[in-house]
Amino acid sequence: MFHLNNRGEFMKALKQEKRLLRMIYLLCLLLFTVLGFIEKPFDKFAIIMGVVLCVLIGYSHFVIRRFFPDGDKFILNFASVLAVVGIATLYRIDKITAIKQLIWVTVGIVGYILIVVILPDLKSFAKYRKQFMIVTIVIMPLALIFGSTFGGAKNWIAIGPFMLQPSEFGKIALVLYLASALQHMKINRILKRILSNY
Repeated sequence: MFHLNNRGEFMKALKQEKRLLRMIYLLCLLLFTVLGFIEKPFDKFAIIMGVVLCVLIGYSHFVIRRFFPDGDKFILNFASVLAVVGIATLYRIDKITAIKQLIWVTVGIVGYILIVVILPDLKSFAKYRKQFMIVTIVIMPLALIFGSTFGGAKNWIAIGPFMLQPSEFGKIALVLYLASALQHMKINRILKRILSNY
């Protein structure tokens, strides 16, 4: 998160953010329009996919701007560009896979919004660093113990009709652990500096 010192800096950052957002809309609409023209007859569903993606991106930016006005929106912008290019590429290869990816992008955006709205101050997570490490240690070897081979790799666990990679959840837990440990180390350094002055 960054803090802007005066209104001029804030307005400049807001202007850059809106400009980048317009460029993302333009990229999205151009890519999906081209995809529509590639098919004979014109593929109207490509335009619908592009518009849906633009609405998702716009709504997520609106919500984040409302609930997290001082936050850095450029991460969301870059993730949006990757989502647009990825879904457009998948749409060209296989429309069904692109629709599935659009659903997962929607789930990701909803999760991102929920985290920002429900937990605006993530500093409280720093006190759970030991739990994050335990979760990481437990989750990472699950595929070795219970895993199935799929696509040449034994890193999938089948739960009913679903297949998942526990290592993906382990990576998230590891990132949470590292972030909380670094936060703890930063607090310790600050406390040592303060105490050394007395």
